[in-house]
Amino acid sequence: RYDRKLEGAIFTIRKTDDKYEIIDEDFGVKTGTSNAEGLVEFKDKDGNIINLPEGYYVIEETAAPLGY
Repeated sequence: RYDRKLEGAIFTIRKTDDKYEIIDEDFGVKTGTSNAEGLVEFKDKDGNIINLPEGYYVIEETAAPLGY
């Protein structure tokens, strides 16, 4: 169902070029977990939300919550 919020899914994000072929190694890989509203926030090592610069990104779900 489209109206359900999915909490606890884990995602990674990588910055890439406009053809999605070259990964920006300086950006690295960031990890985020969906919250109770189903939104994913990517945070730095201190727990601060990362504001993504304009660009192209690849986001992958790396782990689903139990039962999915």
